Amino acid sequence: MQRLGYLILTLATVVTGCDTTKKLGVAGSTCGASSDCTGDLQCIASTCVDATALAAGAKVQEDLAAAKLKAARSGTLQMQGACERFLLEKNDKCPTSAADLKAANIIRVADLKDPWGQDYVLTCPGEHGPVDVTSNGPDQKAGSGDDIHSWDKP
Repeated sequence: MQRLGYLILTLATVVTGCDTTKKLGVAGSTCGASSDCTGDLQCIASTCVDATALAAGAKVQEDLAAAKLKAARSGTLQMQGACERFLLEKNDKCPTSAADLKAANIIRVADLKDPWGQDYVLTCPGEHGPVDVTSNGPDQKAGSGDDIHSWDKP
């Protein structure tokens, strides 16, 4: 959360063009309440921050989260296709992990992990198709509500 606050403060400073040299009430200055800040600035984490920049920072974070979900969905489908190719090439032998797919030169190293840096979970044979692929999602915990599956409808 502290890193997000720093990012928002940095974004606010860039957007407003203000310096952070302790001028009372300007973006980047220390405050105790929003009344200590001038104009559209709000007091957040004891620092005056531009409200417009704050909204822009939140939008950037929201867009990044949505892009990661979309990439994970695409990754599960790509991994599923790679697993099915492995099955064809290895006479219906199931891959035990993404490393098997890499060793068979079916996928690249960059495709081994989901957007959160975790391994895709392969289930072969699958319950929903020849191979089921799952990303444990943003919380990186299996079986939680944010998991992304190869059999999910887009």
